[in-house]
Amino acid sequence: MIMQINTATLSEFNKGYEMAFKVVFDDFYKPLLYFVTKLVSDRQEAEDITLETFQKLFARHQDFTSGATIRSFLFTTARNHCLNVIKATRIHQHHLRNQPQSEIDTAEAEAAERQLEAQLISYLHNAIEKLPSRCREVFRLLFIEQLKPVDVAQRLNINVDNVYSQKKRAVELLRTAVNEHPEVMVLAGYLFSVFLSEIYYVLLHNMD
Repeated sequence: MIMQINTATLSEFNKGYEMAFKVVFDDFYKPLLYFVTKLVSDRQEAEDITLETFQKLFARHQDFTSGATIRSFLFTTARNHCLNVIKATRIHQHHLRNQPQSEIDTAEAEAAERQLEAQLISYLHNAIEKLPSRCREVFRLLFIEQLKPVDVAQRLNINVDNVYSQKKRAVELLRTAVNEHPEVMVLAGYLFSVFLSEIYYVLLHNMD
């Protein structure tokens, strides 16, 4: 179940309580790892970056004032780490193969595109986190874990009609959120990862 960082949990997190750390870790680990794996191709490296990001978060546990600031720190820190890894890899490859400047320029353009994709994915995760609890659970299970509606119904102990109803509500709310930021839709037109294309297809088309 997707948990929310409530006031009590946040207070305990700020004080450095281990159980509060576990709540935050359990809440954000899977979406953050998914986010990182879209930027770096190596699964082990993605896991290492994700864990290191949490270590940085926990080291600054007293600095956060809400679940939103925790989420923002995690995704921003992970994104920057990924981009540094991509840049370092490109530089290393250049030294090994003595790449011409044109290839370096292409690599930098690819890194810039990945940064845009990172921003877009981060925006999507933020928008999804703001959905009502049941909508968020249904949406995550359908589009992130890619379960079938009948499996979602069994997982949440609700009927299939309720799954479709919550899905429709989530789509409407996300579409409204995206319409308030047209620049997001412009970015989406250039980025075609499986995650983004599926989510944006849902936002652009009224799927029942």
